[in-house]
Amino acid sequence: MHVVIIKNIKQKAVSVILLLCLWATMITITDFMSSNPTLLNVSLNDNINFSYPMNMIIENIFVNEKIGNSGVKTVSLFSTPPVEMLKSFDAKGLGLSFSFPSAFQMTEQSFLGNEILYHVDFNNKSKEVYGFIQVWNLETPLKDFLINSKKTALSTFLNFKMSEIKVNNLDGYLWDYIAVNDGKSIKALEAFLQKDGKMYRVSYFVPEKFFNKEQEKTFMNILNSIKVD
Repeated sequence: MHVVIIKNIKQKAVSVILLLCLWATMITITDFMSSNPTLLNVSLNDNINFSYPMNMIIENIFVNEKIGNSGVKTVSLFSTPPVEMLKSFDAKGLGLSFSFPSAFQMTEQSFLGNEILYHVDFNNKSKEVYGFIQVWNLETPLKDFLINSKKTALSTFLNFKMSEIKVNNLDGYLWDYIAVNDGKSIKALEAFLQKDGKMYRVSYFVPEKFFNKEQEKTFMNILNSIKVD
């Protein structure tokens, strides 16, 4: 009869279990990271701050009344923006149409006077990204109008660049700058196009810390979709 003696069997068993757990954990992390989830950041005043993937849902948030007037705020971290679906938009009576991301909200506004003929605001769900599209009556040369507008602006412009552009047979100018206002730095992209005595303005604003190539692409998609009859 042969007897096989295994020394330190408990220690070896524990080691095997730990290796299996580590292996399972690595697979879980790899699977999670490979999906590149877009994260949302949630903050409750200065009491708590955390992030979670958008493929998860927070259904209930309870705030003790002793905290007082507390606001729950969610902010997209733009880690990996989802593929954008575009919607078409028509400004009736002005011969203007354009496309915008389906995740954006659009709101038309009315203005008094005869300078601004049309104005529509847009923003993403977190309202961190926002902008507008306008149609103006243009009574002066576009370049002169822009130079005067920059001089009278209330914000401080940093890294300002102005270049000539052409979009769907519309000539104009592109502004690329950082706007500093009340201590906040906002990346701004603005296009000013002209046709038949009218100016078409497309403005896009993103907190500088969130701006990336995807945000620039979104702006260019909106701009390149502009069509004027």
